[in-house]
Amino acid sequence: MRKIDLKASLFEKALPILNCLETAGYEAVFVGGAVRDYLLNHPIHDVDIATSAFPNEVKQLFKKTVDVGIQHGTVMVLYSGNSYEITTFRTENGYEDSRHPDSVQFVRSLVEDLKRRDFTINALAIDRKGVIFDYYNGLQDLDNSIIRAVGEADERFAEDALRLMRAIRFMAQLDFVIEPQTWKAILNHASNLAAISVERIANEWHKTVLSPFSSKGIKAFVKSGLFYYCPNYGSLEDKLGWIADNNLNFTSEASYWACLSYLCRFEISRMVQTMKAWKLSNQLISDASVILKNLRCLSQRDLNAMELFETGERLIVETESIAKQLTYSNCELPDNGVSLLSGESVSKLQKNYSQLPIKSKKELAINGKQLMEIVGLTPGPKVGELLDAVLSAVVSGKVTNETSKLIDYCINNGRLN
Repeated sequence: MRKIDLKASLFEKALPILNCLETAGYEAVFVGGAVRDYLLNHPIHDVDIATSAFPNEVKQLFKKTVDVGIQHGTVMVLYSGNSYEITTFRTENGYEDSRHPDSVQFVRSLVEDLKRRDFTINALAIDRKGVIFDYYNGLQDLDNSIIRAVGEADERFAEDALRLMRAIRFMAQLDFVIEPQTWKAILNHASNLAAISVERIANEWHKTVLSPFSSKGIKAFVKSGLFYYCPNYGSLEDKLGWIADNNLNFTSEASYWACLSYLCRFEISRMVQTMKAWKLSNQLISDASVILKNLRCLSQRDLNAMELFETGERLIVETESIAKQLTYSNCELPDNGVSLLSGESVSKLQKNYSQLPIKSKKELAINGKQLMEIVGLTPGPKVGELLDAVLSAVVSGKVTNETSKLIDYCINNGRLN
């Protein structure tokens, strides 16, 4: 029997919850990703609790609860300024949509509950004394860096096709390998991914490409054929493979999409179309569009002052991060004629941005109200046009950002006629 110390961890803060359940005569344990990550000495951010108590029994024990998924046995308990999701031990039956169980049955057995988990490394539990419950050899697989389905792999993936993407994601996050029978089952069930909502696929895929060992996950994603069942990805096998082969690392979802689109020689409109097919947010699409525009510009020339200003510091940093990896010195040239970037141009990005006279329109030494009062303009489009012209002049260094100088600039350049 293996035992660990729960002191100085999020588990310790949640021990009163387990104590309360056990005092009432129920079994209660920590489960899920937090257990796995704690055993791997990775940081944990929240804890999940499983119990033999049924939902109504949990609610009777605690003063403040929220029904967050009571039909599946989950109740949120609010305790000492924290929230804890407590889920009743359960079994599941039937998965007509390849994602959700047709029926859920609450049980009193931890063994039965852990049996429904996806992978052995996620089928571990810890009680309040730190005793580890390992019915499916998850500890051995953790020690050997192996991803293995619990029980029959074909059954696990038939139950929930999102597990196909989760296996790939864990490879990329943990630097693990998928054992042969589990890999074979992934190949057998790859087409089932088409039944999963694109939002859930995107969530797993973004976690994969932003992981420390993303190239490993991307290679498995391509080799398994899962990419074929993702929106507009059927023809991108070579580009995804190129990203993996060159070990590109992404600082954000936007930098990933911009890089992929650049390598595919997509126009911005084509990238937007693909991202919308993935049902991604307008903000993410906007950020990726800016980065892609910058990458295409850098393949020809340096960004000018106004382009730097409009990009802003956050996206300048992201542009530089991916652009550095697309320089001649860091990558082999793709085979579709896409241009790699000049390291000299890329290295200037943040320096040139830092030298801009202003970083925000709010920093202008004159505003619309002042223009109307001092110069005699009336409200209307002319005010906005004039401010834009002044902004461009200041950013490009044509005029100093001083109120008197800006008024003189407008007069001398005929802007007030």
